Amino acid sequence: KSQGTEVLVKGILTASDQFGGPAFIQDATGGIPVFDAQIHGTGLYQIGDEIQVLATLGAFNQQIQLGNVTKLELISSGNTINPLSVSIAQISASLEGQLIQIPAASFAIPNGLFFPESNYLITDGSGTLELRIDGQVTSLVGRVIPAQAQTITGVVGSFRGTLQFLPRFIADLPGTSPYEAV
Repeated sequence: KSQGTEVLVKGILTASDQFGGPAFIQDATGGIPVFDAQIHGTGLYQIGDEIQVLATLGAFNQQIQLGNVTKLELISSGNTINPLSVSIAQISASLEGQLIQIPAASFAIPNGLFFPESNYLITDGSGTLELRIDGQVTSLVGRVIPAQAQTITGVVGSFRGTLQFLPRFIADLPGTSPYEAV
């Protein structure tokens, strides 16, 4: 459908207020970001809530998303969406908006700290991908970048045509540790 079209979408939240906007919803056919404070406002909805929205299809920095929500209904809560396990080589625009997991992902530069609103290159031997630390994900900001390969979970987004992998909280990116001055 074209941008500006009003659409009715039902899905389970895989990210609610973790990024301060957008939230991400997903069903069996795919996922999409939803940029509307009625959904991604702090504490309004939780990961696992199934919602139905009437919203307008649009884009922000070339990322297709829903916005201008005119109807919103909570269908159920406590639902689980298991992340799709993929290699970096398997990640394409068809996975945008979806919750995925990359086994054995390591950082191209495995030292330093995670800074807010910053991108880091990760690899799993099959390719490379930008991992983005959103400034709202304070559980990761200021932590040490893992030196060893980890299974990393997050949602797939994009910015100006470049795919990005966004961990939602510390549990999505194991192997980090608090920074300790020496």
